Amino acid sequence: MIKIHALVLLLTLCSAQAREIPYDFVTYDTVRQYVKEHPVEYDTWLRVYVYKVKSGAGVTHPRKGAIYSNKDESQQLANMLSFYAEVRENKGQSLHSVTDKFIVFNFHKKNTQAQPPIYRTRP
Repeated sequence: MIKIHALVLLLTLCSAQAREIPYDFVTYDTVRQYVKEHPVEYDTWLRVYVYKVKSGAGVTHPRKGAIYSNKDESQQLANMLSFYAEVRENKGQSLHSVTDKFIVFNFHKKNTQAQPPIYRTRP
């Protein structure tokens, strides 16, 4: 199933590349490193995650687990991913796809109006 999803995603991106739509692939290690360098409170991650899920942005939990447990590594990763996606969207990129190995952004915003960031960093 994962191979089929990866093949479909690859074909989609190849056809998009022919139309010159830029995509950016990001690994989960990149997300972890970003959050280590830019510490964020867990409550902020959770708020952004819930906001993303409610808005239908395609942010899915990488593994099944406790949704509101900050001790669950999978949940922490989902929250970090949501926060990172919010940061990228503030830079003009939108979340395109979430897979087991990487996440994909494109450089076209869905909403043309600038939205204020909904996160805060630790002092």
